[in-house]
Amino acid sequence: MAKKKTTINENLFSRTTAAEKTETLKGTNISVYLSGENRADFEKIADETGLTVHNLLQTAARQFLVRYAAGEIHTREETVTKIIIE
Repeated sequence: MAKKKTTINENLFSRTTAAEKTETLKGTNISVYLSGENRADFEKIADETGLTVHNLLQTAARQFLVRYAAGEIHTREETVTKIIIE
């Protein structure tokens, strides 16, 4: 089955209209593991900005997708070999 191509809205904080909502893909939950230090950083930023941690993570994920689509973020694959001495 072919994947549907989705576009990323450049304006992260814009409201969607009823017509736009019917054309978008249904949202879904995903989980992200954060270290205690990272969680504390997000909580501090959330307190400073008046956002919830959940909203802040959503915004960060959208920003990443926009930057990735614009070619600003590059990924690479790397194979690592570990030598374990027993």
